[in-house]
Order: sequence, then structure tokens, then C-alpha cells
Amino acid sequence: MTAEKSTSSNTFVKIIFAALFAFLVIFGAIYYFVLKPTGTMARDAGEKISNGISALFNVTPRVKIDNTVVIQESAPTLELAVVKQDVLDEFIYANTEYWSTKELHLRGFYTAKGGFNLIKGPFTLNMVSSEVNGESAYQILVSLPEPELLSFEMNEYKILKDDPGWWNEITKEDRENAFRQMQEKARERVIQEGILDKSKLSIENQMRKMLMQMDLEIRIADIQFEWRNAETLLLPADSLQ
Repeated sequence: MTAEKSTSSNTFVKIIFAALFAFLVIFGAIYYFVLKPTGTMARDAGEKISNGISALFNVTPRVKIDNTVVIQESAPTLELAVVKQDVLDEFIYANTEYWSTKELHLRGFYTAKGGFNLIKGPFTLNMVSSEVNGESAYQILVSLPEPELLSFEMNEYKILKDDPGWWNEITKEDRENAFRQMQEKARERVIQEGILDKSKLSIENQMRKMLMQMDLEIRIADIQFEWRNAETLLLPADSLQ
């Protein structure tokens, strides 16, 4: 008789625990999918996006939800380089005096890096609540300074022709000026070829791809990019919408 009561008691306890466990699971599911505050889900999404940006670009952005800062940038990175381009250029220097011509023909190999100078303003991500077809969603606005040519360095050079005149020697100053003019020419060319636009396109594509691959609890309606120019840089970053 005692053994039967003990067995019955154990079964009752198991039923109670099973019912309690089922209740907690159901309540958790209802909270997570129905009752969980939208603001909490947006904050969680903001943290995920911030961590994704940090892993992708090695910089922590300032994250805002409806213009309220929820995550401050930490250990600000001075520069964010997103495009690296190899450049080859040539330059010919020639000078004639008293029928004597000196000529110097150079070829330079450079590396250009395009990106964003974060000293001029932070990498900011603003999540703005909206509705799409009656459903809650968020518009994302990414704000960065206008892209710049962050660095332009010579890797090596070749002297293709070094021909002094009979009495019109190539001087040290001639060589220095020729190398400087070749670098300026190559620098102008890489800008004209669109390294700044490539920087914009690169970060746009990487951000969109990252967001598409993320499992977020909120719906992202759209992502837009704002490039802060010299005039908007005079305003506090938090005042930019």
C-alpha cells in the first residue's frame, strides 16, 4: 500500500513539473513572438548590426533608434579604408638649353586606399521606426563623411631613360621634381577614375549583404546612405537626421 502511494505521489509530481515546464515554454514563446516589446527587439537588432559592422570593418558605429543614441562608438578608428587599388603611371621630364636636351623617363608603382576619415565625423547608424503594409518595420540610415583618398604610396619605381645633355646635366632637383610630378599625376588619375565612388559602392554593397544574411527579429524596410559634406560636418552628428 505504501509503495502504491509513493508511486502515485511521484507520478503526480512529474505531472506537475511537466505542466509547469509546458506553461513556461508556451509563455516564453508568446512573449518572444507576441508580447516582446518592439523597442527591445530593435535594441537587440541594433547590437547585432553593430557587432556585424565591427567584425566587417573593425570599427564600432554609433547606433541610434529613432534618433536616440543606444550604442556609442568605442575606441574610435581614425580611418576606415574600404578600397585598395594598385596604380601604375609614367612621367617624362625633358628640358632643352642651348641645343642640349636632357630627358628623364620614370615609371612608378603605387597603392591607393580610398575610404572614410572618421576624425571628421562618426560612423552612425540610425534605425527609424515606420510601417510597411500595416506592419512594423525600420528604415536604416547609415551616415558617414564624404569618402577621401586616405593614402597614396609608392611601392617601387623604374628609371626607363636617364639621358643628360652634352652640357645640360640632370640635377638632383630635376629628379626630385620629376618624381613629385609623377606622383601628383598618378594621384589625380586614380581620383578621376573613381576611387571615391568605388568607396561608396563598396561599403553600400557590404552593408546590404551583411544585413541580408542576418537573422533579425525586426523587419528592415530599406537602408539608405548619407555622405556628410563639409557643410554638414559643421553640425553636431546627433542633429543629422
